[in-house]
Amino acid sequence: AEAERRYVAALAAFDGSGFKDASFDGQYATHTLALALFAGRKLGMPFDKRLLDALSAQQQDDGGFAAQYTSSGETAGADTATTAYALLALYSLR
Repeated sequence: AEAERRYVAALAAFDGSGFKDASFDGQYATHTLALALFAGRKLGMPFDKRLLDALSAQQQDDGGFAAQYTSSGETAGADTATTAYALLALYSLR
């Protein structure tokens, strides 16, 4: 029950583009989208397609996922850790 409460509270920081959490500095972190999808799935919470859409928008042409992005769509380059988080989240949705 505590994990579900914290998950719901964390989703309140999602603004439709990403999470404006304590580390937000004008750029969103892609890994937070992936972690939210993964945690929600593991907790059995209702699926939020907005999270999947926001994560999918960060996939680069080479298959990797941008580490950071802004609401205007500008992105940083992909990195291995962010891509691994994204793939783990996507795999959990299968």
